[in-house]
Amino acid sequence: MITLAFCACMVASPLLANEPEANKSTEHDADREQMQRTFAFTALVQLRLGEVVGRINEREIPLEHQQIIYEILSHTSESAIHQMRGETGNRVYVKDTGEEVVFDKDGNRVENGYNDGSYNYAHYKDEPLLHFVMDISPWIMLGISENDPTDPKERIYAYMGDLEGGIFRAHEAMPFEPLPESHQWDKVGQLPALGTFAKAVEQGGAEEIYDLFDQDEDISDEQIIRVLTKLNRGFDLVYGVETEEIDTP
Repeated sequence: MITLAFCACMVASPLLANEPEANKSTEHDADREQMQRTFAFTALVQLRLGEVVGRINEREIPLEHQQIIYEILSHTSESAIHQMRGETGNRVYVKDTGEEVVFDKDGNRVENGYNDGSYNYAHYKDEPLLHFVMDISPWIMLGISENDPTDPKERIYAYMGDLEGGIFRAHEAMPFEPLPESHQWDKVGQLPALGTFAKAVEQGGAEEIYDLFDQDEDISDEQIIRVLTKLNRGFDLVYGVETEEIDTP
């Protein structure tokens, strides 16, 4: 089983420590590109994204909606996913090089196999769609380590906590500069992320998430709870946690 911890070891291996900086940089870039392709292909196949990606390319899913997904993910930091099972005092620190470290409320490093820090191939602010494909989606499917006691359903629920903050912060950052109609997303790193999110919105009946960005007033608690409940259901369906779609009011 390939885990995020395993992927981090590949990139940050001590075997590279004594190599010239140029060689380490070249190998890091090669590893990152290979992982990007691996994770993107895994998402396309396992999550069955071909149809929705096609509709994104054909603009059947409006470009405005695609941009909203991008903006939400670019404002979604990682906190709740490192605070599972009641460990709300955990704090996450991320190095510029991608490594994460998590400390608990007493200042001790968290290494319990499910809230640990890992390695981020992409930063959510700089490359939000790539971050989802390479860091978030594999974590949802595989967990933080081979000994992670959580399951995808629990991890998706935790991720909704971070998406809540991302939705609020993206809404506060409005208005967005519209993407040109000629805009094209990268097939390897970006389209699978857009496809996963758009499919979760559709399968969970969470299209109201787009309407939130048509309103100038603050998002209400009732609205965010309703959207996240449906989006949670949609992610469960996309990742195979649930198998039956239901009609949502």
